[in-house]
Amino acid sequence: MLSSDSSKICNRFIAGVGAYAPLLRMDRAAAAKALRFSGLGGRAGGHRAVAGWDEDALTLAAEASRAIVGAPTSVVFASTSAPFIERSHATLLGEALSLDLTIRTNDVAGSRRCAVSALLDSLLGTGETLIATGEKRPASAGSPQHLAQGDGGAAALVSDQGSAQLIGYASVSHDLVDIYASHEHTEPYAYEERFVRETSVARVIAPAVKAACAKADVEPGRIAFAAVHEPLAGSWRDIARVTGVTAPNLASDLMQTLGDLGAAHALFAFALACAKAKPGDLLLLAGFGSGCDALIFRMTGVMPGAAEAAARAPGPARPGHGS
Repeated sequence: MLSSDSSKICNRFIAGVGAYAPLLRMDRAAAAKALRFSGLGGRAGGHRAVAGWDEDALTLAAEASRAIVGAPTSVVFASTSAPFIERSHATLLGEALSLDLTIRTNDVAGSRRCAVSALLDSLLGTGETLIATGEKRPASAGSPQHLAQGDGGAAALVSDQGSAQLIGYASVSHDLVDIYASHEHTEPYAYEERFVRETSVARVIAPAVKAACAKADVEPGRIAFAAVHEPLAGSWRDIARVTGVTAPNLASDLMQTLGDLGAAHALFAFALACAKAKPGDLLLLAGFGSGCDALIFRMTGVMPGAAEAAARAPGPARPGHGS
């Protein structure tokens, strides 16, 4: 189901971004060699960020949020790996950041695009909203997810003034079960990669990106930087070919240096895109998971927190072991 309505686009902005990655990194090549007994195939490269024993999805989101300067009237916490089943993480986050007790708080989950969906809702709403997201997802040693996933957090502040203005958006809702987890099966089940790649590109991501560009009245080739969460590593080439977007995808680079950060991935990559962009540049942000939300932004100034976020994303800061 495709939805977009440019008439609802308000004069709303992202006013600040934040990102956090744990210090530990796991070398994928070394891990693949050590886990060869498990039948793990293929060649692995790059690194994944590994959270410490005292870090969880909430603490990762809190660290990312500390770079945000402002007084939000509401806080949304987004994650697929939140530590509590019944306890408000957004409320805890507000207290950790010493925010006013009168703020509104809400938790969102259910798919890896939950943070981007919450961001879009805030851009279409009113007031100053902090979107904070963090992930520390479990994975079996030797599984493809063990090497592909990473731990990290990201945050964005939505306001009536800022450095990145929303100029178009579109959403696709599609129950593609590429990854599945439940209380009974906390370690994710992953579907066959070829089916996921073909379906997600042609029926989910590409239609959303094309519709968002149309609503923003911009040619896809004019986009300067992309932050598109790929369903699988290496999917960007197919997405770019189908959509006509020729910009580099910062989410692909992030996959190599930190791993797939789940709900935090697209917002972290967007912060990296903001660090590279200059006023007037067009940016594409897209979250994937049970559908796609695609947002087009025009940069209006230097994004607070972007440079600090870019400093979080290089290769290994310190050697570590797999989680």
